[in-house]
Amino acid sequence: GSNDLNSVTLWYGTADGAVHQYDWTGSLAAGASTEVQLPVIDVPNGAHELRVWTETPNGQVDPVPFNDRRDGAFRVIDPVVALPYAEGFDDTAFPPAGMNYVHFNPNNRFTRHATAGGFGNSAGCLKMDNYGGEMNITSQQDHLMLPRLDLSTAAEGTELHFSLAHRRYNSTSNDRLQVKVSLDCGATWTTLYDKQGATLATVTGNQTSAFTPQAGHWRAESVDISSVIGEPEVIFMFTTISGYGNNVYIDDIAFGPSSVGTAELEAVRMNVFPVPSTGIVNVALEGLRTAGYDMEVLALDGTVVHAERWAAGTGTNRTLDLAHVTKGAYLLRLSAHDGSVLHARVVLQ
Repeated sequence: GSNDLNSVTLWYGTADGAVHQYDWTGSLAAGASTEVQLPVIDVPNGAHELRVWTETPNGQVDPVPFNDRRDGAFRVIDPVVALPYAEGFDDTAFPPAGMNYVHFNPNNRFTRHATAGGFGNSAGCLKMDNYGGEMNITSQQDHLMLPRLDLSTAAEGTELHFSLAHRRYNSTSNDRLQVKVSLDCGATWTTLYDKQGATLATVTGNQTSAFTPQAGHWRAESVDISSVIGEPEVIFMFTTISGYGNNVYIDDIAFGPSSVGTAELEAVRMNVFPVPSTGIVNVALEGLRTAGYDMEVLALDGTVVHAERWAAGTGTNRTLDLAHVTKGAYLLRLSAHDGSVLHARVVLQ
């Protein structure tokens, strides 16, 4: 302004919260500037719009008020979360607690899908609608960030696991999914996983109607996170880049030991349900061998928290009572006496 400023009322707050008043006094020459540190206000996790404006400079009505307001955007991320961490999208709220959903578009978005969970073991999952709507959303990006995680004590070999389902619209559609990681609160990102088109698809053949997965349409994915093991604050982000093709579904996000054994059981499939579980876990085998098995439930640091023997000739179904195990994500390891190994994820809540 053209006059020295000795006092002004500052109003500030978020678009979705309360407005706060701060009365500034001082001596500011015409044309000069100063920094003002406003009192702290509590703001919940998520994205927010900051609004700040001034009124009554030197106790007078400002005759030129058009430049009295500034808006900005910022994001609050909840405190660091320790492992174990798992998200199965079973709660109806979206995004789930502690997560941040970032989208810069008004069109098709990430949502919680309520009828088709990973491998048919639950009702909820994450869905990115690349199919619906009349607007071509090719190249549209959507980002879902996990909470800040403490990996300082994560065991060597810990991986990020998730379930994936996708079917291409046609042979040229090129929907894409990436998993990124940041060590500086989102200022920079490194891509750890990147699949698109036919490589992303979990079902062979194309589908020109909207894709909704059945139990057999899912694929278990694992991401090497060795580059960030030992770090105290890590953010992982799932990013979809639309090819305006067909829907992408994600479920059963968890961190645990590598799901790859030295030798996999041949012609044997292990189904574990429900996921998540409140303590009772059912295990069903298809193509059971005659030899016996050792069953172990491992924590994220590799510690065995439950073990029992599955003797030969005792059937193809087993019930594990894990009510004594702390809630969280675990790895179920099924080891045959010939050295072969099969893994599955277990989530207790």
